[in-house]
Amino acid sequence: MKVLLTGAAWQPALASLRNLGEAGARVDVIGGRLEQCLHSRYCCNRLFYSDPKKSPEKYLEQLYALVSQERYDALLPCDEHSAVLLSGQLERFQRFIPLPVPSSTRMTAARDKAQLLKIAQKLGLDVPQSFQPSGSEDLKRLSQKVTYPCVIKPRRSMAAVGLRYADSPEALLELYAANPQPTDPHFDFSNPLVQEFIPGQIHDVCALFNHGEPRAVLTQKRLFMYPARGGRGIECETTREPQIEEKAITLLRQLRWHGPAQVEFKHDPRDGVFKLMEINPRFWGTLELSICAGIPFPLLTCQMLMKGDIEPVSDYKVGLRFRWLIPYILPRFFQSKRKLRFLLYLVRRERRVLNEVRITDPLPHLVHPIYLLSRKMASAHRRFWESI
Repeated sequence: MKVLLTGAAWQPALASLRNLGEAGARVDVIGGRLEQCLHSRYCCNRLFYSDPKKSPEKYLEQLYALVSQERYDALLPCDEHSAVLLSGQLERFQRFIPLPVPSSTRMTAARDKAQLLKIAQKLGLDVPQSFQPSGSEDLKRLSQKVTYPCVIKPRRSMAAVGLRYADSPEALLELYAANPQPTDPHFDFSNPLVQEFIPGQIHDVCALFNHGEPRAVLTQKRLFMYPARGGRGIECETTREPQIEEKAITLLRQLRWHGPAQVEFKHDPRDGVFKLMEINPRFWGTLELSICAGIPFPLLTCQMLMKGDIEPVSDYKVGLRFRWLIPYILPRFFQSKRKLRFLLYLVRRERRVLNEVRITDPLPHLVHPIYLLSRKMASAHRRFWESI
């Protein structure tokens, strides 16, 4: 099996690379020089291409030239930028390589939170109370009637980028007017949603679909997140929750989804109801937990693409915990209001919780903090020159 993988900087790509490499697959990786997957022992060939966010057209042309000349059995886009770009060019690419992404229309429906909430409501799924102000006067009226805290959400975003919390009418008016960054094909900050804040725990349905039919499903809950108020799961536990599993399958069937997706719910303690938050239209950041629990989603995805279909998989270990140490636990510790209690919890449970660090594949863990630091320095440098 020969596989091409994108999104080399992030956890889903590293988990996919290790899963496929251990299964005997040859995996070529597209990424930048400091991106962690290119330094893994399982990376067979490093490919330095344009950034799909900064130069999408050039990136697609480079990728198309590669797959049209080199024979691959599957392409796994492990980052949302690549998945979105490829969904818009399915016919062109699928002449040479099968892709685990839906059509552009379905991808847009999943990523546009306003559109997704309308679809969910028609299906009878519970969703947070949401508003989309039509102008400044509408926003002022809304600021007097919503409950606080409330959440300001971009219609299209990823990894909690642009998520803001308002604790008062004045904060809502100020934050709503401040766009975090320009709108582009991947982010839309132009007309964000104002949504009630759901105080409960996040539960995820992690799934693989084949043209509208589920082929693997796992549920999990996020025990700790970074940022703490709402972000990526940095310690998660597998669960067995048929209620949200059924809701997610209903939604993804309606979208006729193809490929991996994570459907996010919050359990509202005020009424005990699971409420749909969003869909992550790609492999999820906590993918390695799913693999350790017994569902090797990346390998199953490649087998599905190569064979056309696979038998459904639903058996996995329930109650398995996984913690992502690098680099998220340390900033989460400093963010904690009860630092000593959090530290004692980490130390007490360490032997019973799996983590991503591997002695047999150490370089990705050494390179990743350097990569993140370089990104922060570049961002600070850019903001400095923009401010003068």
